[in-house]
Amino acid sequence: MRTKLKYVVDIVNGATPSTAEPDYWDGSIEWATPDDLGKLTDKYIFHTTRKITDAGLANCGASLSPKGSILLSTRAPIGHIAISQIPICCNQGCRILKPTSHIETSYMYYCLSDSKACLNALGQGSTFVELSRERLAAMQINLPPIEEQKAIVSFLDRETSRIDALIQKKERLIELLKEKRIALITQAVTKGLDPNVPMKDSGIEWLGEVPEHWEVKKFVYACVLQRGFDLPSESFVEGEYPVMGSNGIIGYHNVYTTLAPNVTVGRSGSVGKVNLITSNFWAHNTSLFVLDGKSNCMKWIYYLLLSIDMDSVSEGSAVPTLNRNYIHRMMIAIPPRTEQIAVSDMLDSYLFNIDDTIGKLETSITLLREYRSSLINAAVTGKIDLREAL
Repeated sequence: MRTKLKYVVDIVNGATPSTAEPDYWDGSIEWATPDDLGKLTDKYIFHTTRKITDAGLANCGASLSPKGSILLSTRAPIGHIAISQIPICCNQGCRILKPTSHIETSYMYYCLSDSKACLNALGQGSTFVELSRERLAAMQINLPPIEEQKAIVSFLDRETSRIDALIQKKERLIELLKEKRIALITQAVTKGLDPNVPMKDSGIEWLGEVPEHWEVKKFVYACVLQRGFDLPSESFVEGEYPVMGSNGIIGYHNVYTTLAPNVTVGRSGSVGKVNLITSNFWAHNTSLFVLDGKSNCMKWIYYLLLSIDMDSVSEGSAVPTLNRNYIHRMMIAIPPRTEQIAVSDMLDSYLFNIDDTIGKLETSITLLREYRSSLINAAVTGKIDLREAL
């Protein structure tokens, strides 16, 4: 049986107390936003980033909903979903759905999870897209008998928990591999490949001992970085040359500014993102590029930049920006060019295997998430018959 949401849930709008009234804020009432819902890793919400007072609740038009209510973000973006484990209210970017006796809360949660594409398609607006209360109320879902809903929930709770545990293990393994990756790079570019070479104190706390024959100098003596060139997106002319922005290729142009091989570093936006480029390109103003490599191996410069903690040389909080002068002043250890090449070749070999493993894990996670979604869809649309589990 199909039914409209308005027949199985009560829909409650959210609101925001005046931010000009301090007495409305920092109380004990949980006040959810789309951002709160977007940060969740499971289906339950236990607390919110901000809380309001009784006075704030009374003067903003929101209302407190009981534990077991469903929160749905209906703008910026549409489709974040959670089940409250505490009494809760929300801002105008969310709506609260209070299930009636005709529907199981978790069954409603899974139905909405399966309907994210539909929810987004129902959104309207030019400045920002929002799902209206009326359109939400008119959306239809499958409504089997309550006992069958419970069987579906039991099945999906069990199976999705198993899938989520597998995904979590794979994500943790990726984290460990990425930590190993940066550790290998840092060890190679600061200590070299020969563990028996005579060492000396660099005089730099974070650098420690370095090979005795390496030169300890400011970064600028090994490499000069330069800000890229302005090129609004509407000025792109279709061509063969990649435009390298802060996070990599952002388009193509018919003119290049910089010869390959070269390295770019995200200057604003994706601050600190390091890219090695092997074809001529346009260096965009959101990135830094190597203006002068001082005859050093460009691949070694790439690995050297990867080893640097870019957060320590960025500035600004709202919109972080990478200041090249901070990088230029950093003290580094510079090996002879022959060792730079050897270090780069070794890292290429070691990191290929790590990156290959990470890629396979990421593919596996994507497939597991797709399977999870298809399982929910099959259960709430009746493609899997769970009546035998009753």
